[in-house]
Amino acid sequence: MSLRLKTNLFFSVLLIVSLLSTTGILISNASRSVHIKVENAMITAEHLVTVAMPPSHSKNSPAAHQRMAKLVKTLSELRGIHIMVYRSGQLLYAGGGEASPDKSQLPPKLFVKLLTPTIKPLIKKSAGGAIVIYAAPEQEISERWADIRALLILGSGLSFLIILLLYVGINRILKPLEFLSGAMLGFEKGDFHLRLPKFSLNEMDHISGAFNRMGEALQSSTEENQRLATLVKQSRDAIFSLDHNGNITFYNQVAEGLFTGLCSESLGNSLLNLDFEKYQKQIREV
Repeated sequence: MSLRLKTNLFFSVLLIVSLLSTTGILISNASRSVHIKVENAMITAEHLVTVAMPPSHSKNSPAAHQRMAKLVKTLSELRGIHIMVYRSGQLLYAGGGEASPDKSQLPPKLFVKLLTPTIKPLIKKSAGGAIVIYAAPEQEISERWADIRALLILGSGLSFLIILLLYVGINRILKPLEFLSGAMLGFEKGDFHLRLPKFSLNEMDHISGAFNRMGEALQSSTEENQRLATLVKQSRDAIFSLDHNGNITFYNQVAEGLFTGLCSESLGNSLLNLDFEKYQKQIREV
């Protein structure tokens, strides 16, 4: 796997993880918000209905019933609750609940499950009757889904744009490295004529200049060595190359013809081991 692909994958995974983490935080905050709003609405409705509940001596009063029906109807407009009023075991008033939302706006079942608060119904007995208030958070959940979905769409678009910009930027940064890698591979094969172009990045331009100077030096040294090797091969003189200890490191064909004792095993041995005693004094002086 190339460095370019690894880098792009790393940043892509990082952005996806960030997007998922942000989504989790949004869902957690939405769940807490729905729970608080529904619970507060239930408690408020319970207090209001309890205060408005007619006393037992006037429970059959038409005016009291109208007043209670009007209050329940008004409270039923509160989002997040469903109210049912019983008296003597009979359902007198019922209201609340949410209108069926647009099916195209319905949140996923998993989202509904995550945001539905676990609140027990409130049951308040008063004046021979009972008030039952249920949690009905459908509209709240639908609104939270619309908000989070919009944020997810926006976040996904921004993430895609960031990934695209990173891809272009990473390619631009790594392009000089590809040139450098190709030139190094050419040097490994002995092609010292390769040169790097100038780059817009100052750091890479310095590296390019140093690499080109090194290439020129290697090319010049190689050409000089080849020229010397040709001269040695074409020379009619016996030529030896010695190290600092006087050991043979190279000899040409003329030297091999003059000294029969020369062979491949002579490389690394002292020049004094050869059979030419009359020259040993001069060799020692050298």
